[in-house]
Amino acid sequence: MQDPKLTYIGSGQQLFRIAPAVKRSRSYLASRPVVELEIHDVAFGGAGVGRVDGKIVFVPLTIDGERIEAELIEHRSGFDRAQLKKIVLRSVHRAEPVCPVFGRCGGCDYQHIAYDHQLELKRRQVKKLLERIGRISDVEVSATIPCANQYAFRNRITVHAMQGRIGFFAKNSRNVVDVEFCAIASPAVNEELKELRAKGLRDGQHRTLRGTGVPRTFTQTNEFIATALLEYLASHATGEVLVDAYCGSGFFGHALADRFRSVIGLDWSEPAIAAARRPDARGLGSTHRTSSREAAGHSSSRHRPADHGRAALAVRRPGGIASSLSGT
Repeated sequence: MQDPKLTYIGSGQQLFRIAPAVKRSRSYLASRPVVELEIHDVAFGGAGVGRVDGKIVFVPLTIDGERIEAELIEHRSGFDRAQLKKIVLRSVHRAEPVCPVFGRCGGCDYQHIAYDHQLELKRRQVKKLLERIGRISDVEVSATIPCANQYAFRNRITVHAMQGRIGFFAKNSRNVVDVEFCAIASPAVNEELKELRAKGLRDGQHRTLRGTGVPRTFTQTNEFIATALLEYLASHATGEVLVDAYCGSGFFGHALADRFRSVIGLDWSEPAIAAARRPDARGLGSTHRTSSREAAGHSSSRHRPADHGRAALAVRRPGGIASSLSGT
């Protein structure tokens, strides 16, 4: 039986408008000069940030505090991109990557950085994004909560096939890097990968491999951190209505339903909404359970949160970044 206080709304109700992709001009340098520069920061996405003649240069696989030699490979109006050639002065935070294809595979960006420094970099990145894009200054950003499992945490991966190779796209490319084992995927997912590689996959095809019980729609890929996010929201979200934006299959909405008069989930994916509306919906695989009461069902999509006073808003961008806000 459906719980009347849960509402899950999909794109079929025309609540979302997707903007067209923005085309950006770029030029690749015919001659690739080698420059020496100091890396003073690491940008969102993992590339080190330096300057040459005052212009910003992004260099992947580098760390703040390092002095390097790099080859300029791409020129844009506001910045350049470069490729690491040599580390002149090595950072104390540099670590040996676990994955043998790190640096070629496009899946990971931070394995060359010690984990504690990764956490600090991500905290700084959030602070700078709030200042630069949100125009929110003098804001204190708490320390990043670490994951209990630095590796073997992903409950799903998507692999591609090309010329007999099965793996992930290379960095900034549609070429496929052959991957026998993914260090950040869970053991169950790696077992699926092993079986797929034994069977084979036709060139040009892709396959999403999931852990046991993981929905075939959007959900948090890191179940360890998802549990921490849920605990954070449970202790901070207040009000009568919970609006779960990008709700996926309903992990947060179902787990927190007993704390609110009404829960409204929003997502562009109709399969995700259908999964969230199922009576047994949880939003994660069977290996993780929430302690909150299990709630299910949905009410009419015409239900309006404005009729219920204060509301808590859980906003999660695709990719799993989360925050909680409370207001009127």
